[in-house]
Amino acid sequence: MLYIPKPVIFSVALVFTLAIMTATLLHAETSDESNDIEFRTCSQSMDITDVRFSARAIIGVEVQFDDIGCAIIWRNLQCALDQATFDSKATVRDFNDLSSVLMSKAFYVLDKRLQSPIGFGLAAFSDMRSAKDFIKSKGSGKLLTYKEVIRLDLRPPVEPEETQDKKNK
Repeated sequence: MLYIPKPVIFSVALVFTLAIMTATLLHAETSDESNDIEFRTCSQSMDITDVRFSARAIIGVEVQFDDIGCAIIWRNLQCALDQATFDSKATVRDFNDLSSVLMSKAFYVLDKRLQSPIGFGLAAFSDMRSAKDFIKSKGSGKLLTYKEVIRLDLRPPVEPEETQDKKNK
């Protein structure tokens, strides 16, 4: 019987998982027609269009997300070990001063009126006071902890039917 060390098996499994995720996650795309509205979807290591809503983690490889909601979806699709690693290493930017904050230590404001790149409407803050002040100044939003954010029922955006129809013609 062939003996394969556990670290090798783990490394191969991690690389395989990342390859599958890369192949299956939707990627950012734009329409060829100039008068169409841009439709963007979640993917890892995408171009960051607004750093205030971005997230990143180094889990063997670096993964970057244009929207905090995308990072949460990706995290929730991982195995328990990778989730724990993500929880201890992933960072977001403080919405106000752009400083880097561990995702698990940040406070979040959920407000669908926030125009995050993919539309999840999540903004991160390094402390609760800043998050509460933000909600007060905007007059809307819900304060969440990391544990509450990872339990949200977030789903990748779905391309509008009319955009799909135009591409199929």
